[in-house]
Amino acid sequence: MRSFLRYAGVSLGVAGLLVLLVGGSSGRTDAVWPMVALAYGTQLAAYGMLIAVYGRTRFFLGWGGGILLRFAALGAGAVWVVRAELDRPALRLLSLAGALFVLALLEPLFIRRRSQA
Repeated sequence: MRSFLRYAGVSLGVAGLLVLLVGGSSGRTDAVWPMVALAYGTQLAAYGMLIAVYGRTRFFLGWGGGILLRFAALGAGAVWVVRAELDRPALRLLSLAGALFVLALLEPLFIRRRSQA
């Protein structure tokens, strides 16, 4: 449980930095933060699935489920942006994909800590 809470806290900080960096440089934090929030929620669910099966024979099912969840979030975000005809669709979708990628890169750091504890 501590691993999940640590991951949630650190990834929330990283998500905030992503909003400031990407949204601040383009002057459109209002376009970036909903996508980063979607990525953050998706990553919490994916990490939760991963640590639930860590160290068991079903590890690859949890890992693959997380990958499918990320693709589903990207697809849902794309449908939402296109159907709602939101401004700057490329910025929105790239920030979603980028946030999913960056937050997924944090997972091994916390899995390693969990296995050493």
